[in-house]
Amino acid sequence: MRRVRVVIALAVLGVALAAPRAGAHALLESSMPADGELLDEGPREVLLDFTEPPDLGLSTVEVVDQTGALLETGPLELASSAREVRLELPSELADGVYTVSWRVLSTVDGHVTAGGFSFGVGVDASAIAPTGEGGGVVETGAPSALAVAGRWGFYWGLTLLLGGAIAALVIFRERLRGAALLLAIGWAAGALGLGAMLMAEASSADTSAATLILSDRGRILAIRGIVLLVAGGAALLAAIRPRALWWGILGVATLGAMFVHAQAGHAGAAITTPWLALGAQWLHLVAIGAWIGGLAWLLLGIWGTLPERRRSAVARYSTMAGIAVAGVAVTGVVRAWNEVGSWGELWGSGFGLTVVGKSVLFGGLLAIGAYNRFRLVPGIADAGRRVHLLRRTVSSELAIAAGIFGITGVMAGLVPPAQYEHHAMEQQAEGVEVRGTDFATTVEVRLRATPGQAGLNAFEVEANDFDTGEPVAARAVTLLFSLPEGADVGSSELPLEEEEPERWNAQGTNLSVDGTWRVGVLIELADDSVQVDLELDTGMAAPHVEVIEGGPGEPDLYMISLSEGRSVQAFVDPGGMGQNEVHFTFFDAEGGELPIEEIAISAAPHEGEPLDLEPRRLSPGHFVASVDLDHGSWRFSAEAHTEEGSMLTAEFEEEIG
Repeated sequence: MRRVRVVIALAVLGVALAAPRAGAHALLESSMPADGELLDEGPREVLLDFTEPPDLGLSTVEVVDQTGALLETGPLELASSAREVRLELPSELADGVYTVSWRVLSTVDGHVTAGGFSFGVGVDASAIAPTGEGGGVVETGAPSALAVAGRWGFYWGLTLLLGGAIAALVIFRERLRGAALLLAIGWAAGALGLGAMLMAEASSADTSAATLILSDRGRILAIRGIVLLVAGGAALLAAIRPRALWWGILGVATLGAMFVHAQAGHAGAAITTPWLALGAQWLHLVAIGAWIGGLAWLLLGIWGTLPERRRSAVARYSTMAGIAVAGVAVTGVVRAWNEVGSWGELWGSGFGLTVVGKSVLFGGLLAIGAYNRFRLVPGIADAGRRVHLLRRTVSSELAIAAGIFGITGVMAGLVPPAQYEHHAMEQQAEGVEVRGTDFATTVEVRLRATPGQAGLNAFEVEANDFDTGEPVAARAVTLLFSLPEGADVGSSELPLEEEEPERWNAQGTNLSVDGTWRVGVLIELADDSVQVDLELDTGMAAPHVEVIEGGPGEPDLYMISLSEGRSVQAFVDPGGMGQNEVHFTFFDAEGGELPIEEIAISAAPHEGEPLDLEPRRLSPGHFVASVDLDHGSWRFSAEAHTEEGSMLTAEFEEEIG
């Protein structure tokens, strides 16, 4: 039995450490404008409909244009229901692509999720890549250890408190030695677990515990705390004066705490037949509390009890446990089917695998329970080997139950597959593709972003062994995004999924503004990890460059089209070998000169390192830099920041000589 307990503990630890990233719980079910929608005129508002009510005080929705400029919007407010929110937009939107980025905390389960989607105003269909339903959801991290530990302690606390009430009123019907200690352990476990859950949710929401408590989600946690305090008061009175009244109040308060907890989880977020989901979840918790909680109190009570009383107590527990086990099985099947939805998702999702793990451990409990019921219970009146064996088997059952609670703690941080649908990415014909290797040249990576513009993009990564060209066996691939220093855009990351063998894909709005992004491709191998650092230019997927040939003694003029109708005129004067002047002039959509705050200009020979040039301002949008050119092909680039803070990039190539 000791080996069984060790194996169970190691298995639960493995599940916790290998827990997949949690998908979004407050999914974006629909939006107006819809993801990828092209409009002739700008909308007056954005409507977001989630699968769970978001906490407005701890949620944000922002809209930026493709230059990265943040729009001035109205406050976030509820629309037609608790699940739908409204954000008022400026009265007139210029033509272009707009990205809506949202980060919400669910008032139902307290999970923080984020994502984004794009829509276009007066633009061509090729300028936007829709994500499909779900709004480009960015998955949150794996359930934190603090959150899992908190749920584990809270489950044990409620289980021991309910088990104590049942033991006093149904199983033993007498005062138990050590009851005060077990009640104190149960209440302390519940209180510490609730506190850990509060701290974990505050950390996930990136706020303080005090701020969280004052939010809509915090009020649900506070209600659990109030009910737990009532149960604690009843437990204290039951320990001091063990009367049926106090045990009964303890049982009712614990049942109430279980109901509030069921409301604050996945069952409370059910859209179809919510009464069935919530009722089944509550009865599931009650049945587990009666079965496992009663088991813990049985282990305490059979020590020092007279044989006749021991036999009657064990018989009563056995009858009650049989009913409870049936309740656990039936409600467990109902909840699993509601949340998993199909046999494929049972084996193909992280949530489904936790259901499988719980089912396996539940089978172990049934096997030991059957052994107790039919082999040990009939002769339990004898204070001999059967009592000793019963203590050992009950201890093993409690160890398995601890494992089930641990897996349940992980499960509560994962998304039920029935709450979302899988959607294939829409690949566009055009895009930006970059390649590179790690520092040790062991892995070569190809990264493709479609359409390769600021806003929503579809990303595809292929990683091959540098020497053999064979695909590398990666366990996980993550993209790490950052803009150069000085850009007012934070770094972000995007985990990819292996939707095809050796090909990793995802969608995200991480390339939120125009510019040259640094993208790290983090590849996790079986026993190591490597990172390949790349540079990717947005807004330059298919730049239109018109060349106007100069006359005798005149340089060629390059007309470079940028986003939102802006443009750049560039030329190299005189365009021959030796000393030259490189000119860049920026224009707005109306053809007027566009003021530039700062600019970086470089010149790179074919297969050579770029040279950083010293720019000189000739006018608000006109800059020149001196460079000494050799014979061959040269690439000239400019990276500029407007006075509004957006980044513009332009480049052209010219043959010198």
